[in-house]
Amino acid sequence: MTITVRFSMFLLFKLGILLLLAYTLLNLFLFYKRFKYRHFPSPPIPLSWVWFMGHLPDLKVRKSKSPNKNLAQLMAEYYFDYKWDMLRLSFFNENIVFCVDLSVVPKVLTDPANFPKSPFMNEAQARMNRACGEKLGGSSTLLMMPGGEIWHAKRRILDPAFKKSFLRTTMVGMNKVVGNLMEVLVDKTDGRIFDVCVDLNRTAMEAVSVCGFDWDED
Repeated sequence: MTITVRFSMFLLFKLGILLLLAYTLLNLFLFYKRFKYRHFPSPPIPLSWVWFMGHLPDLKVRKSKSPNKNLAQLMAEYYFDYKWDMLRLSFFNENIVFCVDLSVVPKVLTDPANFPKSPFMNEAQARMNRACGEKLGGSSTLLMMPGGEIWHAKRRILDPAFKKSFLRTTMVGMNKVVGNLMEVLVDKTDGRIFDVCVDLNRTAMEAVSVCGFDWDED
């Protein structure tokens, strides 16, 4: 009986050592993954046994305080708390960089060579492609495509229409159209459910009329 108890305790001791070793190696691996992104500002991660989870516990706390907020609104909380245009959040072995700098966002979206798009972005956009039951765009738009031959072919087709010299002449009309859309949306902020696709379709037609044919009518 004594030999059996000692043998069981020895196995438990070895199992504990193996678990401690595995936990240590896991944290070292996560430290290595996060160290590569050290040049991005990041909210502090408390030193505790759940350090390997990264910012997930803090995100859960913020979500529990505001259960109706989505991920974008929670990211806005980080922005207001730390006043950073860019910040990094770590979730286990994944590091996600969030950016609100308007001079950087267009570069990231339109430069596939230096900023390749992950398949996750295509999946996320495919889910957002439908609003109010209507399809808004394809699963591989110019902004979300990985940047292969198809992307460059489509981009070359649109380049003449999006030259800076041409866009400058349309900015006044575009600003007016967007202002009209904002006025319409503000009137609908009373909690009612409405079909945003109708307003987007009208805005698109108004933009074409104003910028393409100089027809300034509501």
